[in-house]
Amino acid sequence: AIEVFRKIVELDPTNPLPHLRLAEALSRVKDTEGAVFEFKTAASQLAGIGRRDDALKVLERLLHHKPDSEQARICAELYLSRGQPQDGMQALSKLQICFQANPRDFDTLSLLARAFNAIGQGAKAIEVQKEMARVARDAGKQDLFREIVERLLRVAP
Repeated sequence: AIEVFRKIVELDPTNPLPHLRLAEALSRVKDTEGAVFEFKTAASQLAGIGRRDDALKVLERLLHHKPDSEQARICAELYLSRGQPQDGMQALSKLQICFQANPRDFDTLSLLARAFNAIGQGAKAIEVQKEMARVARDAGKQDLFREIVERLLRVAP
């Protein structure tokens, strides 16, 4: 079955459905790396055509196989942009993977602040923004540092 799915993917590489079927087939035979690659391809294609909810389902499946920080960040971004009631918590759970991989990554910290705001925990969002300011300062990004400090002074004087 795997070879049939591979052939279908070759014939129609821009269609996410064959990638999904191949990913599931690879998952069944414990080819985790192959499955993750196909899930990643399908999720990217689905997000690219505006099928965010389907992309999220595929990313959840991918992360079940392998907690990949890049894909977890994409998943968190999709949850935050969707903005449904539980999406802030879903984003936070994905951002834990990213934070564990690199606790000083500016993009991850920015998403963490958004996620905390989304779940009504503004105080935690402010603490994360303070850390963002420290990261910017330590990296010598003075303009960014000033921008964050000015924003913090407006929301938490």
